[in-house]
Amino acid sequence: MTSKDANLTKGHIKYLESRLIKIARAAGRCELKNGTDHFYANLPEADRSDMEFFVEQIQTLLPVLGFAFLRPMPKVALQGSQEVPTVTSPASGSPIFVGDVRKHGLTARAQEIDGEFVVMKGSTTRRTWDGVETSYTKLFKDLLKAEVLSPSADGLLTITEN
Repeated sequence: MTSKDANLTKGHIKYLESRLIKIARAAGRCELKNGTDHFYANLPEADRSDMEFFVEQIQTLLPVLGFAFLRPMPKVALQGSQEVPTVTSPASGSPIFVGDVRKHGLTARAQEIDGEFVVMKGSTTRRTWDGVETSYTKLFKDLLKAEVLSPSADGLLTITEN
């Protein structure tokens, strides 16, 4: 990151680091390895305001470059006793997709929310990866490690969060 007039001080950088760590942690899209999670507020109010604008610019630019780790996860609301996705834009009205693979006893529900395809909590998948090695193999292993995929009594894995 850099500024157009090259006047970011050490204090500005500490403030930005602190804010970006908090935003990334709240978004929950990445594993943070930086332990400097401190609130750095030793800047004058005007400088903090400038840095908040800088943070907004970073949050706008990074997803355009393919880095969505600062974007908040799409929200899901409770409707009755089931979790149903909340469509934040009334015009989008995306349907809920249901995938059933009866041969393997699998059922999954998903919906496009804010431009992302969200697989819903309670969907099921096979217990082991079956197929060729692709980028989805790593995703499957990462979800297992993070316990987003949890073993269920029927021998399948259940998705524990949206």
